[in-house]
Amino acid sequence: MAFTKLTRNQVIATLIAVMVGSAVAHYDDLLPYRWQTYKSADQKFQIDFPGSPTKEELNVPASGGGSITIHGLNTQPSRHVTFACSWMARNSNVLSDDEILDSARDGSLKKMQGSLSSETRIVVQGHFGREVRARVPGNAVVVSRFILVDDRLYLLMIADTYGQEPTKDVKRFFDSFHTA
Repeated sequence: MAFTKLTRNQVIATLIAVMVGSAVAHYDDLLPYRWQTYKSADQKFQIDFPGSPTKEELNVPASGGGSITIHGLNTQPSRHVTFACSWMARNSNVLSDDEILDSARDGSLKKMQGSLSSETRIVVQGHFGREVRARVPGNAVVVSRFILVDDRLYLLMIADTYGQEPTKDVKRFFDSFHTA
């Protein structure tokens, strides 16, 4: 088998082709996010999303009977990252704040089939909450904030299926959350 010597121009052309191919394959990951502010229809909160979020509503059975409506917003600015904000009414007459936050954390981990990596008690604009990091199947990482505000429980979440925490984006997303 004979090997030919590549010219300098052939090496440069090959390197450019590899770089362009890589950029095309990872096009979504290389673009900067286009952040925009979402303001809730009831004027109770606002948050910045990287892109226009889609809205969802889900009715789930309540532990004491009846159902709870979970309102959600989410966007997926690249193939491997998802941003979400959801909220629901809370019944503060039944459970303490810690019990509500524990239940929300445990329910979220169970639904994702995740394992808790870390948990920190937080205060956001004077409201109690928890910041939770978890690993889920497939080596994905999820960073969540559960925040109790008056008659609502909010969940802010970023999931990255590459298993890397997008630190800069987590901070921007979480810090943009403001209540009225």
